[in-house]
Amino acid sequence: REALSPEEREKYDIAAEAAEIAKEIQAMSDRDSVEYGAIIYRDANGVITHTPLTPGTATTVPNMSLEGMPGWGSALALVHSHPAILFDANYPEFRLHPTPYADWSAFNEMQRLIATDLVENHQYTLEQAWDQANQFVQFVYGAADGPGTGNYDLYRYDDSDEGNQSKDSESQIADAEKVDANLGNCGG
Repeated sequence: REALSPEEREKYDIAAEAAEIAKEIQAMSDRDSVEYGAIIYRDANGVITHTPLTPGTATTVPNMSLEGMPGWGSALALVHSHPAILFDANYPEFRLHPTPYADWSAFNEMQRLIATDLVENHQYTLEQAWDQANQFVQFVYGAADGPGTGNYDLYRYDDSDEGNQSKDSESQIADAEKVDANLGNCGG
């Protein structure tokens, strides 16, 4: 097997961590009715890990746990779910969209928090901070169809996909990178 470049290795390790979070979400008995989220970050020892899984409501995770994260400058990715209940008639604004489509407002806010932390606490210039913040990615683990089926897919969105946010969600998903939710860390 070919050796991965450091950039490819990091992308793989982040995707593997997202897959681990997806497995945690899949194990939750209320996954079809509650959105869950976590943040992938690099800890003080350089290890890629994630914050504890935080439950939210059917449509958002408003107070995501930052436990263990040294600061926003260490954040690498947002992972959150879109539960199957969004296919329900009580959520007509979501029924129009197949999940898992990207949440650009949360993504952009987290990029802003990363850039601010890097400028204020790590002596980055504004340009350097935004270069780093633009490396931040999001993963959406969303129901592929209605409640009770257990069919969820994991998608990766990055800054290059953001121009697609005005597209309908089916086009966004077509442009996103589907990630194997069975992916696991394979070491060195």
